[in-house]
Amino acid sequence: MMSSPTPSVSGAQKAGRPVPWVDRGAAGHWPAIRIWRFDVLAESAWIGPTGARTGLHHDLLDNVAVQLVGRKRFRLLPPGSVQRVGGRSPRYDKWARLSRLTADEVTEQAAHRAAGGPDVLTVDLDPGDVLHVPAGWWHEVVNLSPGVLLSGFHGFQPAVGLLWMRESARHAAHRLGVVGRRGCTCHPEAVL
Repeated sequence: MMSSPTPSVSGAQKAGRPVPWVDRGAAGHWPAIRIWRFDVLAESAWIGPTGARTGLHHDLLDNVAVQLVGRKRFRLLPPGSVQRVGGRSPRYDKWARLSRLTADEVTEQAAHRAAGGPDVLTVDLDPGDVLHVPAGWWHEVVNLSPGVLLSGFHGFQPAVGLLWMRESARHAAHRLGVVGRRGCTCHPEAVL
């Protein structure tokens, strides 16, 4: 059964932007998960022990995350949440944008600047659950138990082609040391 996140994403829904959704047990019936035939796909496997975590970031492509083994917690914030509090990290990553803050720190700082910050949407995945995270949605992830998750990054082919050209130019500048060479996710500190 598909469930849609509620209070934390209602503003995004009203604005017509894509919102995260979760489908409980969908891994057992893949025909229900449709990827447009013009989408470009890239797959990743995330395998880790209890407590393994990925810091707050947003991906440049939509992501379909399928929990195969164990339990994993996603904490999501709407697009623009980190930028509004000046929390974007200068660290370089080719296909993601990183935050220097946690989800809790973003909401705390936003609450001090305005009449309340964005709600953090928490989604716990069990084996067989599928979570769609639209491009631009900030998320941090932690394993609640040893786990295996498969993710498929995708987007409409013409848009991904333009994104690929832009990011390839940015990555070439990075490899030449012009953009984000210090503190990046692709070069060990010892090499810098």
